[in-house]
Formats: sequence, structure tokens, C-alpha cells
Amino acid sequence: MFKKILIIARGGLGNIIMFVPTLKHISMAYPNSHIFIVVNSIVSYNFLLNESLIEEVILYNQSNWSFIELLKLLSKFWEHDFDLAIVMHPGGMRSALLAFVSGAKTRIGFDISLVRGLGTYFYTHLLKPDDKLHDVEQNMKILDSLDIVHDNEEINMTVTIPEYLKKYMDEYLSSKGIRARENIIGFHPGSSQSQKWKRWPAQHFTELINQIHSNWETPFLIFGDQQETHLINEIISTLNKDVKIVPVIDKNITEVAALISMCCAFISNDSGLMHIAVATGIPTFCIAGPTDIKKTGPYGPNTYIVHSDLDCLFCYNFNTVNFSCPLNIDYKCLKEFYPVEVFRKISPALSNILV
Repeated sequence: MFKKILIIARGGLGNIIMFVPTLKHISMAYPNSHIFIVVNSIVSYNFLLNESLIEEVILYNQSNWSFIELLKLLSKFWEHDFDLAIVMHPGGMRSALLAFVSGAKTRIGFDISLVRGLGTYFYTHLLKPDDKLHDVEQNMKILDSLDIVHDNEEINMTVTIPEYLKKYMDEYLSSKGIRARENIIGFHPGSSQSQKWKRWPAQHFTELINQIHSNWETPFLIFGDQQETHLINEIISTLNKDVKIVPVIDKNITEVAALISMCCAFISNDSGLMHIAVATGIPTFCIAGPTDIKKTGPYGPNTYIVHSDLDCLFCYNFNTVNFSCPLNIDYKCLKEFYPVEVFRKISPALSNILV
């Protein structure tokens, strides 16, 4: 029995959402345990604040890797005297170090190259990644190491959006001229700043929105953070004048999740918001290029992966430092994957949704 469990989740928001099914199983297996989670971004921190399975969310930003901040974190670790430390997939050297210094007697993590062959020193349970598995299933291997019975056929990705928040977002949409529960389509044209190569070109998004609007006069929400403001403005400025579209840039992540849950469909690059859309249960279309979509793509029912027909797709590997197009063809898989092709691939499903 573990009384206090530390989860080290220093990946992006999408990585954290892909860990949620494992978190639910751990909580059910140890109902009297107290679960703490370390994250490295304010977005992940805010997203998890209202998660009832977690006792405390600890924000430790890697950009503030100072001695004083490290001492604060270590004092919190030692104050709680953790029994179990888990590093979610994929992890890395810093995550492995945090698990080791947490003081937990049982430490679980993955043997990836970024741990530089030192996993046996940091972890008591060193898991071998399976390249054939999606990251959701990869994380479930943690359960096997704890002898927690689970069924990969019944993985629950769902996150719950509070009703009060949906009501508040209903009012927000009304103020923007969109009736609650209309057939709204959500878009996210961005990605993390360090992985801009995931992005389908802005002009392609513009043309796709125009094409959808010409077939179904439905309103749109376009999501992004402050760093993506220019990208969103570029798309909106070249849309047909009669397209009803609302930019969502100034909302916190829980409000964004509520708005996404109110859409009838979501179209996105491979991003954290794409995983939120999947977790809220709405039909989700992921426009994929270099991303290894077999591992990090949308997982579950009502999900669609849309991609070009090039043979070199899905070439990105997490262990690659400073990734760039390996064939030096400037990401043709996205830049020359034209809106007409995307529309052709998604329109049958949209026809069933927009009834």
C-alpha cells in the first residue's frame, strides 16, 4: 500500500492528458493514497488544479532551474515522505533525477535514450518502451509494474467539464453572437513554440475554413495562446467576409476546455488542445505531418487522422534533438498537403456531424 504517490509529469499538456487513464487506475487501485503531481508549465498546472484525483499540483518550471527553486522542491518532497514516484512516459534525465531525489523507495520510469543508460541507478522499476504502442498504452505499462489489473480495450480518456463553467462559456458565446449549442467547429492552427514544424500552413487553414463555410454555414472558434495571436490574425484577416469566427486567445485553459467541449467537431494540428478535444469526447480531426502519430495522435472513438500520401510521414522521434525534416524537403508533408485534399478526406464525416 502506498500512502503518498508522486507523479512527475514534465511533458506538455498533451502528454499529461495521455497519462490520465493511468492516473485513474492508480487512484482506483489505491483509494486511500494521496497523489501529488509535478508539472513544468502554468498551462498544465491550471488544467490539473481542479482534478479531484490529485491532492496537490506542484509547478516546477525547468526554465527556473535555480538552486533556490530546487531546494524548495526538495523540501516539499522530503516533507511528504513519498512511498512511490512515477515518471510518466516518455520522461527524461531531469525527470529521472527528480524521481531519485524524491526519496521514494519505489521509483518507476522508462528506459529511453535521454536517460543515457542510467535508468537502473534512478529507478527501482525500469520499463522498456514498446515502439508499437501509443503513448496512452505505453503509460499503462506502469500499471503492470504495480500489478494493477487493467483492460486496454476499455481505456477512459474522458475529462469532466464542470456544468457551471459550460454555463459561463454559453454566456460568453452569446456575447459573441453565437447561439449556445449551435453546430460550432473549433480549430487550433498552432502548436508548442518549440515544435512549429507540426503546423499546417496558416493559408491552408484559411482556405479550409472558407471551404467548410461554403458547404455548411456554421460558426467557428479558433483557439490559441498569446504567442499564436499573429498566426490567428493572419488566418482571420484573409477569410471570406461572411464567415462567422471568434478568436479564443484570452481564456485560461479550463475555459478553453469548456469551449472545446461545446463544439461539434475540432480540427487541429497535433497539439495539446487536440488531446483536450479527444478527452471531451467530440469528433476530432488531426492534421498530421512529421509527428509519430501512431504514438501521440488522437486516441479513442470519434477521432480521425488526416495526412498526405508521402512515404516519409511520421518521421519524428522524441529522442531527436533539434529535429528538422530528415529528407531536406522542407516539410512537404504539410506544406504541399493542400486544403482541397483535406476537405475531401474530412467532408464525409463532417456531413454526418453537421446535420
